[in-house]
Amino acid sequence: MCVTSGRCQGFARQGFALIATVLLMVLLTMLALAFLTLNTIELRNSMSDRHQAVARANAKLALMHAVGELQKHLGPDQRVTARAVICEGHDKQLANRNWLGVWKTTCSYGNSEWPVVGKAPLHETNDTPYSRPGAYEDLRHTRAALAEGFWKNELRLAWLVSSKTPKVDVGKALDPNADDCVELVGRGSLGRELSAADYHANRVLVEKIAVANSGAFAWYISENNQKASLDPMGDVSDAEISFAAAPRFNPDLVEINGEARLSGLQDSIRQHPDKLLSYANAALIPGRGMSIRDVLDESMHHMTAYSPGLFVDTLLGGLRGDLTPLLLARQGEKVIEFSMQQGGDTRTFSSTWPIVPGPGHGVLGPSFGALRNWARHTNSELHDAETSFSTAAIRMRPTTHWPHDISDGACADASKWAESAPKIHPIMTDCRWHYYFSHHNNRIRTH
Repeated sequence: MCVTSGRCQGFARQGFALIATVLLMVLLTMLALAFLTLNTIELRNSMSDRHQAVARANAKLALMHAVGELQKHLGPDQRVTARAVICEGHDKQLANRNWLGVWKTTCSYGNSEWPVVGKAPLHETNDTPYSRPGAYEDLRHTRAALAEGFWKNELRLAWLVSSKTPKVDVGKALDPNADDCVELVGRGSLGRELSAADYHANRVLVEKIAVANSGAFAWYISENNQKASLDPMGDVSDAEISFAAAPRFNPDLVEINGEARLSGLQDSIRQHPDKLLSYANAALIPGRGMSIRDVLDESMHHMTAYSPGLFVDTLLGGLRGDLTPLLLARQGEKVIEFSMQQGGDTRTFSSTWPIVPGPGHGVLGPSFGALRNWARHTNSELHDAETSFSTAAIRMRPTTHWPHDISDGACADASKWAESAPKIHPIMTDCRWHYYFSHHNNRIRTH
């Protein structure tokens, strides 16, 4: 019994050692797998951090390129921008119609740059691109190199998008599946409700610029100051007159796909004057069939919640002058005059002077008095603005001066109309209308 018992105890001890060895090997295997998994995770995190660092560096590089091109081409005040859509024909849609282009407002002639819309000094037409002295001229219509829309290519300086070559073709379609192309404005920006045709017309594709062993970057510039702002304007009683006369955008009159989806937006915004409209809180404003955020997404090339801008003089450079004192001072006086002393030079000014300088615009040209008259009607009813004339500005030749009871009707005296007749919009037009009369068969004919 003892021998048998001893053998059983020996076998028991040997079996326990085998189990312990197997458990230890399992534990070591689990530890190895754990360390391998941890190492894999750390390696992935390290690669992810590296890729994020490269992405941030490329994004910063793209921003630096965009700002550099912006300063290079838009640094001077005599530069203007517009979307490529202005280069489209009636029956042709450009592939990259939403790119932003830069144009200069001067034309090269001789060794100088001349304003595209300007005039030659009196008695000096030989060394200027203008054909008539003292009269303003648009070179986009009078110079063959700029006429018929050629100015859109001749005066353009650049497209503000990333590209692999200095010259890019705005009409060349880019393949969104190509390795050197990227979509910067797509469904995520435009919304999911756009039709396929509208989506392709509003998306933005640009070329990528490769960075050696570090991926690539791309950039595209869009201007909010070209878009209509949804910031609330003052209360208006007549929306159509407000749309015609006010410089602010009125979303109540905008139709999208035949539906006024922004109707009532201004009233909703005015209920919270202490809050600023943004893309984030626009989703909280109910619209007609869709939220205002969805409308903003679909109209991102046309509307914005933030539209900054500067009043820049694109002819001479610098900021434009503030005309508020001229327009609103001495509102009881139709004509204001004042003088300014600068050193030994005394200069006078009158609101009756023409806005466009030159002797050819002195009588019939628009004057500052016309602007003053328009400014005084800011808060007045303008329903009858085009037909209400002061009696002092009306000239009626009686029929007794004409044979056969012919009259020249009600005419406005050009020298008094500017200060007397109300204007619905401050658009100044300088025109000439010449009459030629002949007497034939006892009747007067007008040519």
